[in-house]
This record gives sequence, C-alpha cells and structure tokens, in this order.
Amino acid sequence: MRGDFWLFFGLHMMVWGFFQHGWRDNAGWKGNRGGNLGTVGIDWVDCWVDLKMISIMVTFFLAFYVNQCFGRYQHICATTQKMFASAHDFMYHARLFLRKPDKPYDRLSSRWITAVSLLGVAQLETRGQTDLDEQQWKSFVSSGLVRKSEVEFLRSLGGLGRLLVVTQMAGEVVRSALEAEGKADAARDSVLTEMVDRLLVYKEHHQDLLDLSAVKVPVHYHHLLTAPGLKQS
Repeated sequence: MRGDFWLFFGLHMMVWGFFQHGWRDNAGWKGNRGGNLGTVGIDWVDCWVDLKMISIMVTFFLAFYVNQCFGRYQHICATTQKMFASAHDFMYHARLFLRKPDKPYDRLSSRWITAVSLLGVAQLETRGQTDLDEQQWKSFVSSGLVRKSEVEFLRSLGGLGRLLVVTQMAGEVVRSALEAEGKADAARDSVLTEMVDRLLVYKEHHQDLLDLSAVKVPVHYHHLLTAPGLKQS
C-alpha cells in the first residue's frame, strides 16, 4: 500500500484523537465562540461535522479494502490446495504406471513437479515481482529437489517459464516411459491421455497461482481500489 495513504490516515487519526480528548472545547479551539483562533473566523463545529463525514468515508473504504484482501487470501489458499492436490494425482499415477526398478521415470517426473510447485509457492513471498534469492536456491539444492546443474537454467526461465518447461519435460518423461515398456498402442495411449490430463489440470492451477501473485488487486475492482489514497505501491 502506498505511503501517502498511511500519511493521510495518520493525520486523520491524530485530529480525531484531538477532538475525542476535548481539544475542541479548549480556549484555542473555540472558533467564533472566543479564544485565540476566533479572530480568524474558523467554525470548528463545521469542521467536526466534516471530520465525521471523512471518518465514514475512510471506514467504508478500509472495510471494503480489507474484505478484498481477505477474499484474495482465501482465493490463494484454495488455489494452492488445488495445485498440490493435482500434483499428488499426477505423482500417484506416475508411481502406478511408470514405476520400474531400473529406470525411475516416476521419481524423475515427480521430483520436477514437486520442485516447480515449491518454487512457485516460494515466489509468492515476492508477489511475483522478483525471483528467488541465492539462499532459497541453495535450500532447494540441499533438499535434493533441484540439482546444481539445473539451477542456472531454471533461474533464467522465471516463474511461468519454469512451469511451462517442467510440465513439458514431465510429459516427455511419461511418454518415454510408456514407450519403453512396449505396451500395446491402445493401452499406452489410454495411460498417456490419463496422465497428460492430470498434468494439464496441475498446470492450470499452478498458472492461476502465479497470476494471482502478479496481480496487485482484483481486476474488476482495479479502478476503485487504485483511487488516490488507496492505491497499492
């Protein structure tokens, strides 16, 4: 949120506090009723009415803004849960159809999907504006989700690029694994279609999450929430 909003909000709360503590009735705040400021013709009673009107407006916009933030939070949580659920569905099918003792196709594709999922969640902290820092990449390497040889390549792609490339690579692994098993064309095509569908569902949820992290406010309320004093930085 922009600093000017907090500046005006702080000034508003300061003046409101003065009025609540009776400063309006002190000698210097009596306006036309007498006192030091009475000579300038300031009607502090009218100012108090204006202050109440400003209080109503600020309260309305704050309540509206907080409601939108909470709705955005709920949307992000729901989308994240759907993304991880669809990733689990894909890995379950990979373990069921691709698992072979000598060629771990399922582990390779599952590692890539897990890595890109957690990278996407980590990128939420930056609101999609910057990439992960060096320490975060080291933590992914130490956990075994990302190889050292893959770091520079994945870093150069960005959030959406990583998602597109990794899902494409996972699909290629699925196809190669099914071809290596030598199944009949009908059975192979059926399994391939099923797993690609799971992969596309995962990609859709993950892309929704990345889009949410990049958009500052809901699009249909953009003009209202970016009004002076309520615009995000």
